[in-house]
Amino acid sequence: MESMLNRRLLTVALAWLTLTVLNNTVQAQPGPGSKAVFVIVDGIPADLVERVPTPTIDAIAAVGGYGRATVGGPIGEPGETPTISAPGYMSLITGTWANKHNVYKNYGISPDYRYWNLFRLVRSEKPELQLAIFSTWTDNRKILLGEGLAEGGNWRFDMAVDGLEKDEVRFPRRPLDAHIADIDNAVSREAARLIASEGPDLSWVYLQ
Repeated sequence: MESMLNRRLLTVALAWLTLTVLNNTVQAQPGPGSKAVFVIVDGIPADLVERVPTPTIDAIAAVGGYGRATVGGPIGEPGETPTISAPGYMSLITGTWANKHNVYKNYGISPDYRYWNLFRLVRSEKPELQLAIFSTWTDNRKILLGEGLAEGGNWRFDMAVDGLEKDEVRFPRRPLDAHIADIDNAVSREAARLIASEGPDLSWVYLQ
């Protein structure tokens, strides 16, 4: 349980760190060229990040901030939410707990799309903006975000890099899911390339 909580802590901390920096940047330099990148790195305990050298995170934090937070809702109350991957992500991108977004586990889920996610909101309010996702887990786009689904608002990303976890030719399965590191590297490279070359306005980078 402590390990899972640490994983969630880091996920939220990194996401919060990224959005805090971007928010500060947008406030300091408003204009049509402002961009936002939402980053989630799963499976790394927050206490580990805080005790090992992290020069890049430190550089970002220097102009923004860094802090721990939790997702899960108050224990014993209606909003109580499992501290595992999909429920946490849905809470982050919708701003609601599981009793509203209806995601309590990682698979076999039926999200309540009445609670709009960040990307759907941007697509609705600013349809001219470019949206992108770079993800090691395809379900982020197809299920959690509901891209292309009528019940999810029938909206779409302008660019998407995912599905590599299903490509067993390029990324054959290895013991202990070691092949996921190769997929993360591929996703990271494509994210860096496309963000630099195409400059999407709002991007989600997810590494497993």
